[in-house]
Formats: sequence, C-alpha cells, structure tokens
Amino acid sequence: MPKTDILTPSTFDTNSRGWWKFDQTLEDQISSNDFSEDNSATASYQQFTQFNLSNSRPQTKYGLLMESDKTYSTTVDGFGVPNNYRLNMGFFYFSPGVVGFMRHAVTKQLTTRLVPLIALADSTISGGEETISASAGEWIMSEVAHSETQNKIRVALCDGGGGDPSHIFESDAYTPGFIHVYVDLISDSVDDDYFYLRIDVNGKFGPQFVLDNPTATPVLQLSDTIAKLRLFDIGYGPTAHRLIQAGAYVSDLLIQAQGNVASQKTIMMMRYGPEFVLEEEANTTKFTYFGIGYDQPITVTTNQIFADGGNIFAARSDGELQKGNRPVWDNEFNYVDPNSLTSLSISETDEERTAKWTTEGLALKGTTVKI
Repeated sequence: MPKTDILTPSTFDTNSRGWWKFDQTLEDQISSNDFSEDNSATASYQQFTQFNLSNSRPQTKYGLLMESDKTYSTTVDGFGVPNNYRLNMGFFYFSPGVVGFMRHAVTKQLTTRLVPLIALADSTISGGEETISASAGEWIMSEVAHSETQNKIRVALCDGGGGDPSHIFESDAYTPGFIHVYVDLISDSVDDDYFYLRIDVNGKFGPQFVLDNPTATPVLQLSDTIAKLRLFDIGYGPTAHRLIQAGAYVSDLLIQAQGNVASQKTIMMMRYGPEFVLEEEANTTKFTYFGIGYDQPITVTTNQIFADGGNIFAARSDGELQKGNRPVWDNEFNYVDPNSLTSLSISETDEERTAKWTTEGLALKGTTVKI
C-alpha cells in the first residue's frame, strides 16, 4: 500500500485567503470568511471516499451539493492592489454529466448551456439576461459544453473591476466525473507589464494565456471590488441557458493571493489535497507514491487498492473491480513542449549540466530532476 513520510508544518502561508473543506460545514478553515446560505437555504452535502496518504486508508469526505435555488456567498480578503492582481485557486469537483447545448432564443445558434460554479462578482437579471454589476465584478467561473461527450471550465474576466466580462478563457476538454480544477492568474500592469492565466484540469497544465503588453488591454485592470465570493450563483448570459447539474458537488476549495506560473501546486493539490500546499513549509514534506480520489455509493466500501502493470485498481464490496486512469504519469512524463519542464524541480545546471526539451522527450546531461 502507498505510504507517506510527513513533516507537519504549523503555520498557513500568509497569501492564503480561504480554505473551505465543505466537510458538512460552510466554515473557512483559515479565517472567518464562512459561507452563508442565501435565501435561508439549507446546505446539503454529498459523501464520497478519498484515499488518505497519511494512514494509507480510504477516508470519508464530503462535498457541497449543487441544488436548484440554493446559492452561497461570503466576503473574502482581496487578491491584490489595483493593477497588480494575483490569484491561484483549486478545488475538487464532481461533474455528473455532459452540460450540453441549446438554441439561442435570438440568434438561433447552437450555444452551450452553462453551470454556475464560483464567482467574485455581483449581478442583476433583466429581460432573461444576467449582467454583471459595473462596480462589483472581477471574475466568473462556470462549466460549459465542449462536445456531446465532454465539458470545459470557463473563466470570464471583467475589465476595470466591474461590468460584463470582456475576456473569456476556457480549459482543455474533460470527460464528466470526479476532477480537480486549478486556476493561476497574474495581472500586473505596473511593475512587470505582464498578464498570465492558466486553467488546469486533473493536474495537467492547461492552455496558457499570456499577454506581453498588458497596458494595451482592459483585462489587466482587475482590482479588488466590493463583490462577494459566490457559489452556484452567477453564470453571466441568458438565464434560459443556465443549468443546475443534479448531483454535482465541490470539495476542498482553496484560494490564495499569489500567482505561480512555474509552480507544481496544481499537481500537489490534486494528489495530496490543499493542506499540503497552503502551509509555509510544505517543501519539507516527503511523499512516497501518490493518492487517488474517487466517487462511490455510500453503501459501498473499498476493500483493497492495488497496482498491476502500472495501473491502479480498487476492489469494492459490491463485487466490482474499478480501474483508475493514469493522469500523473501521462502528465509528468509526456514532455510535449518546453513548458512541460515547469512542473519539474531540476537540480543545479550550468554550461556542463543541462536539462532540455527535445522533440524526442526530456534530455538530461549531468543533472537530475525531482518529480
């Protein structure tokens, strides 16, 4: 069975803004930014099983369920100062099915339906359209359709810290199921003249959106607003296109005010959970092997987890044998371009010791990499 040697840190990273486990509670584990139930709704939670690296056993966890007419909101410390906005955010999300498409009422074009996930914005609804308040809007994250069998994560940014989104970015496509989402955003038009956004799914570096001249585009005017952080509430667009995914849930939401272009956080958070990336001394943690998260009925237990031929299998009490996918190996050892090297820790290099990307893979000379 997998094992882990952990040197436990004692303090949270100072850039951490909130960590909501949703373990049958809406409490913030870092500060007092607890989510509250809008319109006197009562929160519901979904139980699921996740493998715990610290004791090499499956553990029971919970996620906040998405339900009709149930939304949640909280205040949160800002992510930066005007023209210097940094954010990284990760969470586990169970997507129960394909989002799908529908005809737009005016254009008659086939348009994706939209699942509202997380937003730092306020909005109003008029004439069947949801618009973002001019004084309180920064970003809106939602799930949209990619095809008849796959979905994508969409991030819409509001220019000038308010108003309707001016820029929309989307992740790589994924098959519905239990996934991990990680967003990295740096918007600095004062010191670095730089804009960077990346949306990762299941630990794999997603599309990287980079602008070298940020002062030429309004997307870099992001600044802290009076908006609240909202769950399952704001989607932006025709209200008729909004979809509540029955059975969807969010777990272990972590938000930090720190951009990490070349960080391994996306992989670390997917494997080990947010507690191992939000603490100041996380680099003193030694991991051996990796853990897996999976969804199963409450009435079913996992009797055994084993590896065979490079694949992971879980034997369940209902007689089923589940085979897991291989996201870690597929992502870390498939060096498709020079950006692939950013997920590795490379030892000291110089003219004699090098680590380079080639069309045939990773080429090492006199140096090593730590995975």
